[in-house]
Amino acid sequence: MSYLRSFFEEGGPKFGAWKRLPQSRRFIVDFMHFAKRVPSQALTRNFRLGDMPQLRTSLKSRIGWAAIFLKAYSVMAARHPDLRQVFMKYPWMHLYEHPHQLARVAVARPYKGNDWIFFQCISDAHKKSLSEIQAILTAAATDPVEDIPLFRLQYVFSMLPSFLRRMVWWGVLHISGAIRCGQTGTLGFTTVASSGGISIHPPSVGNIILTYGPVDDTGAVRVTLVYDHRVYDGLTIANYLAEFEEVMNQQITTELMELQQKKQPAEPVLEC
Repeated sequence: MSYLRSFFEEGGPKFGAWKRLPQSRRFIVDFMHFAKRVPSQALTRNFRLGDMPQLRTSLKSRIGWAAIFLKAYSVMAARHPDLRQVFMKYPWMHLYEHPHQLARVAVARPYKGNDWIFFQCISDAHKKSLSEIQAILTAAATDPVEDIPLFRLQYVFSMLPSFLRRMVWWGVLHISGAIRCGQTGTLGFTTVASSGGISIHPPSVGNIILTYGPVDDTGAVRVTLVYDHRVYDGLTIANYLAEFEEVMNQQITTELMELQQKKQPAEPVLEC
């Protein structure tokens, strides 16, 4: 009784305030609604990249770790068509294999007073140079949101009522494997390494998710693939991670060395 008296004393009960769910969170709420139905597993490998950190920082043109990991994964995945497969329930349980790679890259951007997670698309990264991939990522991080079609579409889509968004999501994920991979990608990419963090088990709606932690000066880094256990077993993913590391230390190192040796245009001298 003393608790009840104190609760209603001094101006009545104290309640917190209800806050409207920001538009920026609606897409993520929908994503998590469908991701919780996927029996995903996370598998991690500690990569040893040797002198790659020093090699990367020696370049005159910046190449971020995100571009490097995206290119390396794509080179590895190009050898294995099963990394473009997703599990489909309808009209009966089957696997759908997409004809090409499509990475959906999470990009954190402040927009209209809220923090947003937008998703940029990069197709067949193994066919692009590191500089080309970096240019796409830089544009996604710096260009006005209104000038990026995928970001603009996501913003408008988030305005729809919840029941309409969920209907669209269900259709994208279940009606057609081609539509599903076209919208969600064969690879999802997310990382908080630049802030010193490690994402342990990012959610997935059925595609492979790639994430990594900070890379130290010795080239040590923790790399994780999240996979749908209905499509892959752990040993398969473990072998792919080993091959992934090999690609990083061979093909990607070679490309970085070529960039290092490439002559850069002289910077103009400004006379005041």
